[in-house]
Amino acid sequence: MHRASRALAVIDAKFDACLLDDAEWAAEPEAWSRMNDPFPAWDIEDHDHEHEHHHDHGPDCGCDDHAH
Repeated sequence: MHRASRALAVIDAKFDACLLDDAEWAAEPEAWSRMNDPFPAWDIEDHDHEHEHHHDHGPDCGCDDHAH
């Protein structure tokens, strides 16, 4: 197996680990928040869009908030 194929297989397995079985689905969101997350924590900064630069979402995003 090529290195890229192995890397994709690892990522695919991690995504599969996120899927809920029927019992987990029935437990609902309160129980879901206590489940193991196989992905590292995300570093998310609050972002209010009151700044000088624009976000390039591409020509088809339909966004009117900023220039493309």
